[in-house]
Amino acid sequence: GSNFCIPPCLFAWFKGIPIINIESSVRFTKPSKSALLLQPISTMTVLQWEEQKKLLKKGTVVGPLIPKPEIQPWNGGYILVTGGTLGHKKLFDVISESKLNNVVLQTGRVNPEPYRRQHPEWKILEHSAKFYELIAGAEVVVTHFGATILEAIVYKKPTVVVPNPEWTRTA
Repeated sequence: GSNFCIPPCLFAWFKGIPIINIESSVRFTKPSKSALLLQPISTMTVLQWEEQKKLLKKGTVVGPLIPKPEIQPWNGGYILVTGGTLGHKKLFDVISESKLNNVVLQTGRVNPEPYRRQHPEWKILEHSAKFYELIAGAEVVVTHFGATILEAIVYKKPTVVVPNPEWTRTA
């Protein structure tokens, strides 16, 4: 899990409760800090891809943990552009220069105001508690290298992956 899982796992370890440590599905070049820290105290470290075995040698490859769709996919006729929680300003700037008018832009931590001013016809939001609904209705998903890729697969959406060159600690 994410860094948020560390405190409850430490509590479980102190209480003698077994810990199953699951590495992120999008880690291929470096292990996540949480998986690395928890591996020594975990009963099992679950890996989703064979390639992750070189990152966490004690891990067990079980295959990708892909969730079931929350709702039925549909075609809302829009392009969903997202950079995940942190956002992807370079991607957003390039999309913003396009003549596309059927865009749903999820900005994460990137300031949405410039895009709102430039494209009042776009639906622009920072975060969504029901992000799966946006993916389920998208005609195409444009995203960074992150968990959105697997979510798009769940809903069988064509996906364009645009890595963020500013990110050096993930993947």
